[in-house]
Amino acid sequence: MENINKLELPIKNPAKFMPHSGKMVLIDEIIQFDKNSLTASAKINKEHIFLDGRDEFSSVLGLEIMAQGVACYAGIGNYLNGEKVRLGFLLGTRKLNIHQEKIKLGTQLVVLVKKSWSGDGMGLFDCTLAKQTADDLTEIMNAALNVYSPNDEQMNSLLGK
Repeated sequence: MENINKLELPIKNPAKFMPHSGKMVLIDEIIQFDKNSLTASAKINKEHIFLDGRDEFSSVLGLEIMAQGVACYAGIGNYLNGEKVRLGFLLGTRKLNIHQEKIKLGTQLVVLVKKSWSGDGMGLFDCTLAKQTADDLTEIMNAALNVYSPNDEQMNSLLGK
């Protein structure tokens, strides 16, 4: 990632770094990025896909928001290496700790992603989802996410091509 200086932070259009579009883009802004970590933000507004007309949703769905933080991390890495954004899969989670049952409309979230290990398309990331207030961050959940992002050859093999 020798081209890290090509990034101007904050990144206001994180969708270009992940294979999501429309309402499935849950990250609003990338605040910080380096070779081992990423910090992003997400505002829970009334159009948020997880609300579905309600004023709150289960914090378990925060796993997808954290996974999109990982997708942004990987997508930026690909961009800096001159590669395209690749599809990724959340294989599982370990050490899941949920400290708050619901995430409410109007909540400003911060996603913290730290790479623990990666190799051959596999990765392990320590992630935290927190509520941001004027003074501090209150942790909603944290987990270690196991992910897989196959290259074109691996994807073709998975698809039987």
